[in-house]
Amino acid sequence: MKIRRSKVISEINVTPMVDVMLVLLVVFMITAPMLVPGIEINVPIVQSGSVNNLENIEVVLNITKNGSIYINDTQVNLRDLKGKILQKSDDSGIRLFIRGDRSAPYERIVKVLAYLKESGFKHIALVTENRKI
Repeated sequence: MKIRRSKVISEINVTPMVDVMLVLLVVFMITAPMLVPGIEINVPIVQSGSVNNLENIEVVLNITKNGSIYINDTQVNLRDLKGKILQKSDDSGIRLFIRGDRSAPYERIVKVLAYLKESGFKHIALVTENRKI
């Protein structure tokens, strides 16, 4: 009886690797539009409280660690702040969210809050990170 030897396949099967790469490509294509470009702000961390849903926000004010104020990546000064906000919406009852860098001078954040209150804005909130315990 003659023993038949099977031929050894010397090629590498790349089909599973291509499948994995296509899945990774799809994952990156889906998650890339969800990334929010903008100014890097390190907001303060809190231990309790609710996290605000950022999907329904009318206007977000960013205050950097050097005290600069930004609305949607556009730098504004304190005097022009009311006009720039009202360009986004003509209603003074809009919701404002302030994202202040944790290294920002607290005096600057208080001045912005006071100016917004004096300008007639009623719905103002500070954005923080929820600390995971």
